[in-house]
Amino acid sequence: RFDHFAMGGGRLFVAALGSNAVEAINIGGRILDHAITGVPDPQGIAFSPETNKLFVASGRGKVYIYDGKSYQQIAALDFPGGADNLRYDAATKRVYVGCGDGKVYALSASSGSIQWSTPTGDGIDSTPAVVGDMVLVGSEDYCFYALDAVTGAVRWKFATKLGVSSSPAVSGEVVVFGS
Repeated sequence: RFDHFAMGGGRLFVAALGSNAVEAINIGGRILDHAITGVPDPQGIAFSPETNKLFVASGRGKVYIYDGKSYQQIAALDFPGGADNLRYDAATKRVYVGCGDGKVYALSASSGSIQWSTPTGDGIDSTPAVVGDMVLVGSEDYCFYALDAVTGAVRWKFATKLGVSSSPAVSGEVVVFGS
C-alpha cells in the first residue's frame, strides 16, 4: 500500500507501508532509483532540496533523516506519540510534524533539532499545510489551528463538531478542510 509521497531532486519518494520501505523513483527515467528498507510503518515523507535530506515519519514513534544522495541514515528522532504527517517549508527551512501525542513540531531541516512544539487537545492525523508564515493543521480535538510558522504560537483556532483528520486545501485566502 502506498500512502504518503514527496518529490524533490528529480525523484518521487513513496512510503510503501506493506514492505516497510521508502522507494525513490527517478522521475525522468521512470525507474526505481533506490529502496530504503527496514523503515517500520513508514508514514509522512518530506524532502529538503536545500539540505538534500529526506525525512520519513514512522508510525512507531520516530522520524528518520536520510542523506538525499547516498540514502544513508543520518539520525532517528523519537516522537513517543507516533509521528505521522510531515510538511517541508522552504521559506523557514523547517519540517513540520503532526503527531499522535496531539502536538505539532517544527524541525530544523539542516540540524534536525526541534525548534518548537505546540500542543493541541488530541492527536494530529492531518498533514500540516504552510501558507505564508502560518502552519495550518487539524486535530482530533475538534479544532482546526493556524500556528505561527516561526514560533509555533496559536494565531487562531476554529472549533468544529468532529475531529479534523483531513489535510487542508488552500487557494488564496480560502482554506477548506473536512471533519
